[in-house]
Amino acid sequence: MCLRHVLLASVTRHAVGAGFDARRTSDVDLAVNEVATNSLRYGGQRGTLTIWREGTTLICEVHDSGQIADPLAGQRIPSPAAVGGYGLWLVNHLCDLVQVRTGPGGSVVRLHVRPHRPAR
Repeated sequence: MCLRHVLLASVTRHAVGAGFDARRTSDVDLAVNEVATNSLRYGGQRGTLTIWREGTTLICEVHDSGQIADPLAGQRIPSPAAVGGYGLWLVNHLCDLVQVRTGPGGSVVRLHVRPHRPAR
């Protein structure tokens, strides 16, 4: 089994254990996949995923050695002419809260996801 499948199986197991339905589990799987892919692509080709629960909220955190230069990464709609840049924007729409921190030790992207998606 490839590493991507192991990662997503772990996320799925945690989401189901937290009471997520199939649609919400798919949301968190896609969000973590996007952040993990960015970690591999821009964060030194490696990263660490940590998953835990706080009440009913599932928290998935990816830490890597990369730097995120744009403090509003994922907060603005990417330009239609942009190549890439949609991953964090999509993650922000799938999750209840996305926290991005970067510093000398690398970057941390923390996803907060509740079992039921709030109405937008």
